[in-house]
Amino acid sequence: MKSRILLNKLGKKYPKKLQESWDFCLKQIKEVKVKEDVNNILLCLDFDEFVYSYLENNNLLDKIDLIITHHPFVFGKRRYVFLNDPKKEELYKKLVERNIQIYSYHTCFDSSKYGMNHSIAKALNLSNIHNLETCPMAVSGLLPNKMTVYEFVNYAKNILNINYGLIVGDKDKIIESIAFIAGGGSGYYKFAMAENIDLYFSGDAPHHVRRDILRYNYTYVDFPHEIEKIFIKIMKNDILDIDNNVNIIEYDHEKEPIVG
Repeated sequence: MKSRILLNKLGKKYPKKLQESWDFCLKQIKEVKVKEDVNNILLCLDFDEFVYSYLENNNLLDKIDLIITHHPFVFGKRRYVFLNDPKKEELYKKLVERNIQIYSYHTCFDSSKYGMNHSIAKALNLSNIHNLETCPMAVSGLLPNKMTVYEFVNYAKNILNINYGLIVGDKDKIIESIAFIAGGGSGYYKFAMAENIDLYFSGDAPHHVRRDILRYNYTYVDFPHEIEKIFIKIMKNDILDIDNNVNIIEYDHEKEPIVG
């Protein structure tokens, strides 16, 4: 498949204009041109040393034409990223030597009606799915039936194949409307609260965000960031819809923290 066709069609579903101002989406390796033909594509949440070792150990480094990730490989200006993370710079240089390009879709994917949050809303069987007026990245909807927060956590764990949800607030509160940003959007809870949503969920909530949620008498659930592994499945289907002859390698190597 021609890379220009692939990237053009993905760009229509997950356009650059949806990228948040602080984000660093799309082309990651400045010195490498995208190969004209892409027949072997690797999909993963994050490209890191574990993925590189996997490719190396399975003799795939010379076969991969393009890597597509959710999170940006270089999150920030390269000079500052490499200054603080020399291992990242070392890995970057290996990709340059191997002539391998990475495209990362991150918030372009998250905010798209075809992407992360809308897909999770559909998986949870929500009705009246829509973006919050005050926070377009956040998606809201109504649960199939009213349930307690504790019941919702177990409902979501089963559907989204995750192992835990940390409840901040009243576990016995009856809820019907929910809003969320998958991944690390805990600080956006105030937008859901302002629109009178019963519960907001996200991930990576720091201590002071959790304390503020309690101070405002709101209810929040913290799910693991790895909830975003749905990206691999969605992106695979997108690519195969464009050309089902492409060989896609899925590498889901990121595991949730172990709950002791």
